[in-house]
Amino acid sequence: RSQKRNVTSGETVIRGGNIKEIVKCETQFHEITYKATKSNVLLETISPLVDKFQWFRGLALSVPGAASSSLAQHKNAGAY
Repeated sequence: RSQKRNVTSGETVIRGGNIKEIVKCETQFHEITYKATKSNVLLETISPLVDKFQWFRGLALSVPGAASSSLAQHKNAGAY
């Protein structure tokens, strides 16, 4: 349910074109996924890595069409 809201929000954010908001929404999607595993080990391991590579996520999502492609992957994964 949370992921469905995130994907819906992502559609709106992408249309707005604000890269900071796009990165925030993308990051939230993955955080929801990690938390759904209920694995503290995963969360403790991946959280510092996510923090270190946020700049790369922003760069990658700045490529024309990349944010829409990422959102389509989230939908196709049936994650919500």
